[in-house]
Amino acid sequence: MKVVQFTFNLFHEQCYVVWDEETLDAVVIDPGCGIEIEWNSLKLFVEREELHICHILVTHSHVDHVMGTAWCTKAWHLPVEGSQDDELLLPTPQEQVFLFNLEHQEVHHSPIALNLKEGDVITFGQHRIEVIDVPGHSPHGLCFYLPEERMLFSGDVLFMCSIGRTDFGESFGCSYRALTKGIAQKLFNLPGDVAVYPGHGPQTSIEYELKYNPYV
Repeated sequence: MKVVQFTFNLFHEQCYVVWDEETLDAVVIDPGCGIEIEWNSLKLFVEREELHICHILVTHSHVDHVMGTAWCTKAWHLPVEGSQDDELLLPTPQEQVFLFNLEHQEVHHSPIALNLKEGDVITFGQHRIEVIDVPGHSPHGLCFYLPEERMLFSGDVLFMCSIGRTDFGESFGCSYRALTKGIAQKLFNLPGDVAVYPGHGPQTSIEYELKYNPYV
């Protein structure tokens, strides 16, 4: 299993490409490429490595994580997969651009066409991804867990020594209590050696966060 991280847009959002070294089957997680040069860096990497993209996954529907999804669907002829309820309950990406005073930010967004929910399993190559739903930063913050590889893509649920913001208000589905409860009950019950790849900031681990995260 191999992983490469891209850092995109004004929010320094982290997009991941994860692939099977034998089959070259791959998934793209949170394509937040906000301008064409960012999209080209992602597309050219996939082409250079001769990867076969099997899934376009989004952890949640905040604009910084989805603003490049239309480029992906057009290039790879795949649906965007994520929580449709999260998308429906949040302001649209264009509305979020206005709310964050980013009127000049380009958004190339495709809506979620394949709904994912807690307990769903996604497969690619020889690997499986389990879907974990942790609300609180958004109405449905999906984490993507690869149990055999001990890898967790946590979106904006869990960061190194931090958690997702819960101060955006009810229209963004924010709840500090729900977020910390979900992390404690769902993520902190995973093995300690699970590597955590967050939507922003450095990589961490479940063991490290159990010891040092002051919010949970």
